Amino acid sequence: MKLHRSFRFTALNPARVILMFFLAAALSVGIAQQGVALIGAHEALRARILEWTGVPAAGYVTMASFGSENVPALTSPVASYHGKSWLLAAACLIPAVILLAIFARVKLSRSLMVFALALLAISAANEYFQSSATGDSLFFIRFWLRCEFVIWILMPWLMAILTSIITLSWWTSILWMVGASAYAVLWSAVRLAFCAGLLYYSGPVLTLLLWSVFGVLADLLSLCLFYSLAISQGTRRPNG
Repeated sequence: MKLHRSFRFTALNPARVILMFFLAAALSVGIAQQGVALIGAHEALRARILEWTGVPAAGYVTMASFGSENVPALTSPVASYHGKSWLLAAACLIPAVILLAIFARVKLSRSLMVFALALLAISAANEYFQSSATGDSLFFIRFWLRCEFVIWILMPWLMAILTSIITLSWWTSILWMVGASAYAVLWSAVRLAFCAGLLYYSGPVLTLLLWSVFGVLADLLSLCLFYSLAISQGTRRPNG
């Protein structure tokens, strides 16, 4: 069986794999134990971004963490469609035009664009027939933080699996593991700030689309990016 070219230089070292998994477990436990501090830093960074962009904050609420402590979550207002049917139309039409333009120009994206348009259509129908009564982003932010926290815990394991099959020195693999975990926290704060700001101006109709594109899909693309960069480095450096 022919392997993909990214695996042709693989030379598995059982001791190295065990070491990487042990370090991944230690880092995951550390992230879980410091979850309150990490989410606090995440939300502090997001508050600064929202302040810089002029999006008002509604205040902090507490949400249960995986431990015994509660963690702070910053909420922001979400635009209402009451008496503003034009806003609902604009919030649906503008993203639809962008998605259709990408669909027409990038053939490889067509399946994804159809999926995104379907999500937008479902959300538009729901808002038209049963407008959301929520005036803030509380549910969206709580759901986002809980899902991202799980991804932060899993990130060291994912990077350990990917880097253990690449010809990298053990210390370089550790740097990739720690760097990817730190990036996941920072990148999540930036994405969530963008989504909260967009909901403030456009209303809740984009909630499902934003979560799918800037949530799950963005995390997957980030993981692919780190793997690609590690592969590129592995082809240039001898095994240490």
